[in-house]
Amino acid sequence: MRDTPDLWPIDLQTFMQDLYDSIQSNGFLLTVFRYKFTEPEIALNSLNGKPFPNNNELTLRLEKFVTIAKSVVWETHPYPDSHNIIHITGGNYQQWFGVLQERVIEAKEADNQTDNIWLIANDSSINGIIGLMNCLRLEPGGENWRYIFNYDSTGSPMDIDFNVNPYSDILANDLVANVVKEGKVGTYRHLRLPTDYDKCLSNDYHLNSSKIGDLGGLQWYDSRSIARVNEMWGMSNNKETVTRVEIYCSGISFRDVMLSTGRIPFGPEQLFTDCLIGYEYAGRRADTGERVMGLEGGRTVATSINANLSGMTKIPDHWSMADASTIINNYSTLWYGLIKRANLKKGESILIHSAAGGIGQSAINICKHYECDIYVTVGTEDKKQFLMEEYNIPEDRILNSRDILFKNQIKELTNGKGVDIVINSLAGDKLDASYECLANCGRFVEIGKFDMFQNKQLGMFDFLRDIQFIGVGMDAVFMKDPNFWQDFYDWMHKNCTNGCVKPYNYTLYNASDVD
Repeated sequence: MRDTPDLWPIDLQTFMQDLYDSIQSNGFLLTVFRYKFTEPEIALNSLNGKPFPNNNELTLRLEKFVTIAKSVVWETHPYPDSHNIIHITGGNYQQWFGVLQERVIEAKEADNQTDNIWLIANDSSINGIIGLMNCLRLEPGGENWRYIFNYDSTGSPMDIDFNVNPYSDILANDLVANVVKEGKVGTYRHLRLPTDYDKCLSNDYHLNSSKIGDLGGLQWYDSRSIARVNEMWGMSNNKETVTRVEIYCSGISFRDVMLSTGRIPFGPEQLFTDCLIGYEYAGRRADTGERVMGLEGGRTVATSINANLSGMTKIPDHWSMADASTIINNYSTLWYGLIKRANLKKGESILIHSAAGGIGQSAINICKHYECDIYVTVGTEDKKQFLMEEYNIPEDRILNSRDILFKNQIKELTNGKGVDIVINSLAGDKLDASYECLANCGRFVEIGKFDMFQNKQLGMFDFLRDIQFIGVGMDAVFMKDPNFWQDFYDWMHKNCTNGCVKPYNYTLYNASDVD
C-alpha cells in the first residue's frame, strides 16, 4: 500500500480493517509512507494553492498507522513453545532426528493447521539445513516449517529469545528462511540470473558443453585458470612431457557430435578431463614456433592447449593449418582398422558407408591408392553429385544409405559374391544389411559406436564363411600401445605426397560460428 493524497481523507481504522479482510492467512502488507516533502513539492503546492499537510502531520499519520496496526487489526505470531524448537547439528543427528520425525507425523495427521516449527542451526556453515528444509516443505504440513541458520557458525549453543531483536523481527516477518550472517539478519531468495552473468572477456578459451545431450549447452569457457605444466600423468599411468601449443585450427569429428547430443556416453577418459569436446588440432608450439598437428583426449577446440609431445608431429610443408586439422582423427582410425587390422590388399573390393563424410573421403583416398574396387553409400542427392564430381565415383556404384536396398544392389554388382571389406558406420538394420554384404573371408570394420554401446547382437552363422568382425575402439588402442602415434605418423609422412593421405573437402568456420 502506498499512502497517497487520495487516501488522506479516509478513516485509517476502517481502511486497515478492509485491508486485513482482503489478505489471506499468513499474508503480508507492505506499506510506503511519506515522512517529509521535498522543497520543489512544497513550492509547487504553494503555487497551486492546494491544502497539503506539513512534515509534522506526515510523521503523525505514520505513527497513527503503526499504532492502529499493532493494537487493533494485525495479529502477532505466537511465541513458539520449546518443543517446537529443534536444534539441528551435523555431527550428532541422533539427538534431533527422532524429534523431527515426530513433528512431521504430527503435522501430517493434524486436522487443523499446527503451530510453526523452528529449526535452529549454528554448528557449521555447511550443515545441510537448507536442503533439509527444502525437503520438509514438500511434506504434508510443510508450510509450517521455519529455520534460523547462523552462517557465522560459531559452534556454541544459540540462545533463542523471540522477545528481543533480531529474533523478534524474525518471528514477526514469518519468513521460512532466516539467515544470520556477519551479525545481520537476512533470508534466501531464488533469483533468475541474466544469461550472461558468468561471462567474461578472455583471449584464452575453449569449447565445452554445460549440458550433455543438448547442443544448446555448447559455449566458450575461460581457459586462463588452467595450469600451464611441463609434464602430466597420462591415461596409461605414465608420465608424459607436454608443451604449450597455440591452436590455429581444430577438427570437429562425428564423435564430438555424438557426445554433444548424448547419442553415446563418455568413456573412461572423463576421469582425466572435464572437457571431451575436440580431439584434433593444428597450431604452433609456443616454445619453438614450429607448426605441429596432434590429437588429445579433449579440449582441443581452443585457443591453446597443454599438448603431449608424443601425440604431435610436424605439419608437412605443403599442408595448411586447416588441411592438417582434417587428417589425424580419420586417417589414424583407417590406418589402424583398415590397413593394420583388416590388412587391406591391392585390388580388393570395398563398401564405404557415409562416403561423403570425413572418414568416407579419407577411405576413398586410401582405397584409390590401393587401386580398390570401390562401392559407396550416401544419404542425399547432393552428396551423390559431390562424390561423382570430386572423386569420379561411377553413379551406379553410389548407393542409398537411408534404407537397406544397398544389400541387394551390392550382391547384384558383385555377381552375388559380396565385397572383401565393409567400412561401417551405420546402425540398426542397416548394420545387419551391411554384414550380409561381405564375401567369403571378408572383413567387417566397424567404426561406429552406437550399436556397440547398445550391445547389439549379431548372428554367428556367417562366421562359418571365415569372415572377420573388427571393432575399432581407438580409445583402447591409445591407452594400450605407447608406440601407436609414432608408427602412424611415420606412415602418414611416408604417404602424404603420393595421394594416399591428403586433406579432404572441408568447411572452415570461425569461433563466433559456434552459437
